[in-house]
Amino acid sequence: MATLSERGITFHHKDCEDLHQRHDLQPQQLLNVVWEQDAVWRRQLVLQVTISQETMASILPLLMELPVSIDIQGIESAQDKHKRPVIRLIAGFRNFEDAKTFFSHVHIERVIVERYLRDKNTRR
Repeated sequence: MATLSERGITFHHKDCEDLHQRHDLQPQQLLNVVWEQDAVWRRQLVLQVTISQETMASILPLLMELPVSIDIQGIESAQDKHKRPVIRLIAGFRNFEDAKTFFSHVHIERVIVERYLRDKNTRR
């Protein structure tokens, strides 16, 4: 499901409790999102993500299991405002399956998508 707001679109799993508890939304205010899973994207989707409670030592083995079609463009370790470890990562995806694979390899509850864009230089 997706919600629209002045900040943009937020996607939620259909069973997301946050969607029902924090937002006072009627069913007609929600968008039912269907992903076209077999489509190859003309341009790469690039996500800048922050993964909390991970270190370089803990994330690298997970990233090594990813298919080579997932384009890791940058990675850095840092600390959040509470001095806990975080990983900041920029990754490019060419299809839905790559994105799904990436998010299945990380602790999804610790991931924040900070920014996204279509890579203008990537064409298929």
